Amino acid sequence: MATGNLIIDKASVDMNYLFKSLKIVEKNNDIISRYNFVREMELYMTGKIVSSSNETEESRTQFNKTKLARYYGLLRTTKNEDGNQYILLTKRGKQICNIIEEKNNKYIVKDYDKLREIILYSVLYDTFGRNNDGVETSNSDVEPPKILLKSLLRLEYIKSEELIYLIYSLNHQDYDTFDDAINDLILMREKNNKKYIRKKIEEYKKTNFVTDNKLLNFFLKIRILNYDNEKKYFFNKSFLNNYKDVIQQLDPFSKNVQLIISGITGTGKSHYINNTILGNIVETKQVIRTIIHPDYSYSDFIGYIIPYTINKKISYAFQPGPFSLALKKAIENPKLNIYLIIEEINRGNIAAIFGDAFQLLDRISDYKSKEHNRSRYTIKNDEIYSYLKKELSYKYLEKNYSTGEIYLPNNLNIICTMNMTDQNKLMLDTAFRRRFNNLILKLNDNELNSDYMITLNMTTKEKIFNNKYDWLYFIEQINKYIDKCNREYYTISEDKKIAPFFINKNDITSKESFCDKVIYYLKNDVFKYNDNVLKKDYSSIRKEFINGYDILSEFEVINDE
Repeated sequence: MATGNLIIDKASVDMNYLFKSLKIVEKNNDIISRYNFVREMELYMTGKIVSSSNETEESRTQFNKTKLARYYGLLRTTKNEDGNQYILLTKRGKQICNIIEEKNNKYIVKDYDKLREIILYSVLYDTFGRNNDGVETSNSDVEPPKILLKSLLRLEYIKSEELIYLIYSLNHQDYDTFDDAINDLILMREKNNKKYIRKKIEEYKKTNFVTDNKLLNFFLKIRILNYDNEKKYFFNKSFLNNYKDVIQQLDPFSKNVQLIISGITGTGKSHYINNTILGNIVETKQVIRTIIHPDYSYSDFIGYIIPYTINKKISYAFQPGPFSLALKKAIENPKLNIYLIIEEINRGNIAAIFGDAFQLLDRISDYKSKEHNRSRYTIKNDEIYSYLKKELSYKYLEKNYSTGEIYLPNNLNIICTMNMTDQNKLMLDTAFRRRFNNLILKLNDNELNSDYMITLNMTTKEKIFNNKYDWLYFIEQINKYIDKCNREYYTISEDKKIAPFFINKNDITSKESFCDKVIYYLKNDVFKYNDNVLKKDYSSIRKEFINGYDILSEFEVINDE
């Protein structure tokens, strides 16, 4: 057991400084040296540059203003070969840049709902303790933002002293579980035991947070929280109504992501991974990708032996698959989260593909243990171990893998996608699926107001539908017609509906390409047994559509009531 070094962000919560830090990096093509960043921030804050010209890039000044942004995965830092430090804008930071604008040297938030959503998903998928991508020097399994939001679901309100008590008592392992700490706090409230809480906070030597709790203030300023005259903090009602289910998923302690995302074609599963789960990632070395197909095998996934010739002698070497590559990266980068992305997991025999590695998917859930979140069981695999031993130094391998047993470290995340409409799909092994959290993306779980979708809509309206309607209207009417068929005629599977990301920009370069992607799908898949629509052969329908025929006239469109 080890009490981790706990970091609670102390940075200023001046939102203008936060937003300005993002805009400075965006203006410089999403990357800027720390030295130049500090100069620009200094100019913004004081109206002039007053620092010494010989200041080093590593110098810490009041004008750095990146800590809060890095804490929530909006900015990341990196060093070049010369050791100079650079600041990079993440996808999540870019999303915030798109919803703020500067007026009179202050920043205005154009969409608070979007801002709150971005930060919430940062809390859900980022790490604020161990494996926190180098944001802070923290090795705790206690994550303050997750404790705050999860506590409010149980307590309805929280005071600053209570929050600090929860965070530090859990970090000092005074309780076995988060629920134990919450239940004890409820009892202390009933007994009005404020003195005990203050005494414990004094023991933790963190009293400065009681009167100046930056964690609470941040969530207050982005309108996730409100507070009353008694300094009780509680959820903004509209936020809670919209995101209660997401908050329920939060684990107050550091948790690797082991997730299966499923949905019909076009719901944006890959988009969700890249922009929501990986929204804080700027280094490609953190992500390993693979896609499953019917012939995909254990050797493709884990690795295989290949022969090669040296001085006319045949030798053999292990060629690592994505699993072994991801494992190696996780071991050699213990402070970074590594992501193994497996697309289309139900297109192959996933149990056979994982083989003996299947046993590693069970994780230890005990935040008091140094083995928290690593594999519960180990395997003997000489090929993987020999590969790791060859590639890694003693520092990274022998220290934890000296027995030759293989396990998944707690910074290795596995994210899978599953297409519910794939006609080549196989039944996913129940034993496999229960070891993952499951997320089903529905038709409306998209960024429909994103720049990408707005452009897609405008282009389809002009190029494809002769300015009569756009893409989102088209699929809305088709999906309503499917609902009508299910009520009145026969069943069309729900997964045959069309989702917004069913098409991309390449599909709308011409009516021909759109027809071959969308109308062909409707004719030969969705409505192939329906005699009421699309009665002609596909080649005739295609010709008429290209010549300007309104395809929606084929359907009895249902207007909104």
